Amino acid sequence: MKRLSNLWRKDGVRATPPEAMSISKLEHAVDLLPAKARGLREVETLRNAAGKKIRPEERAFLLDHYQKEATRYSPKARRLLAELAGTHAQPAKASHAPHFSLESRHFTKIAEQSALTFVAALKGFLAVDDETGALHFIPRKTVGKGGQVPSVAIEIPGVKLDDLEGVTFDSDLSRVLVVTEGGRNVFAIPVTLEGGEVVPGTAKKLGKLEKLGTDENRGYEGLAYLPAALSPDGRAHLLAVHEGSPKRLGLFDPKTLEPRGFLALPAPLKTALKDLSDVEVDPKTGLIALLSDQSNRIGFVSLSHEKSKSSKLYQVKGGGKHGGYSIQPLGTLDLPELDKQRAKKGATRLQPEGVAFDASGDLWVSAEGDRSLMHFLRGA
Repeated sequence: MKRLSNLWRKDGVRATPPEAMSISKLEHAVDLLPAKARGLREVETLRNAAGKKIRPEERAFLLDHYQKEATRYSPKARRLLAELAGTHAQPAKASHAPHFSLESRHFTKIAEQSALTFVAALKGFLAVDDETGALHFIPRKTVGKGGQVPSVAIEIPGVKLDDLEGVTFDSDLSRVLVVTEGGRNVFAIPVTLEGGEVVPGTAKKLGKLEKLGTDENRGYEGLAYLPAALSPDGRAHLLAVHEGSPKRLGLFDPKTLEPRGFLALPAPLKTALKDLSDVEVDPKTGLIALLSDQSNRIGFVSLSHEKSKSSKLYQVKGGGKHGGYSIQPLGTLDLPELDKQRAKKGATRLQPEGVAFDASGDLWVSAEGDRSLMHFLRGA
């Protein structure tokens, strides 16, 4: 305990302890932070408020702040904030799926939109047309309250792509990743946004995903990138869903495509999701959305990891392999029915094939049956 005399200046005025002053600066800095969408600049503000040498009480304050508000920071900012607080970045834990409500329904002219992802760096969506093998860019600002949505086809230099069934964005290397269903080939495409237009670089083949089953028409259908900041083991993963026979969520090294796990769906999702048509990662919590075309439904799961079983793939009772990974069901979301007035000729069901989260955490679903693009507002 400090002696009373240490708290008084020679002129008799009570002095403020140095540690109290530093905490006050941090509190003031936190009060000035934006409510959400915090990035590297905001972490630098906290670093400056703490000073060059962070005191134990300041680190404790930062740790408490990190534990309470980590989800308000971008993944990269979250990692730096964790270092500042003297801990390791951990994904925000989700105990249940957020509530989503249909806000609006839009329609594209993409013939066979088979996958969807949102790219914050491009300020819009990328959709795959598996009929033509083309990527389409949908600027977020063009998506209003409903009606027709324009899209721009992107020509990929270096390779002819067809039978595309999955697309995602590797935010760490600023590249688009796509997968073909029958061939299981994964291609990486560097992209930039210039004057509002998406400019792709030359596509490079990364390799093939490991073969599962013998039915090439029920192969890999969707991709998602799980950044290290949202991963339970602190490593980035490329996620891929295998449609059926077997129905699996695969985890791969995003650079080498080395498999890290093939996870069977837990009950009750095993019956709730008849097949798997796409996958996406919630940027707010790290939970995983699994889309089912045949069930017209989304299942939400959380991914966990047991460190003692990280060295190899283990056979799981009931099917599947994992390297210490497991998924826990959090809930489901039933999707609307087919818009019969907008339905393609011969379409009898919605056939949802793409799912994405935008930067604010809202949910988007694209469907082949009526070429719809649905916007679901995020609730609690």
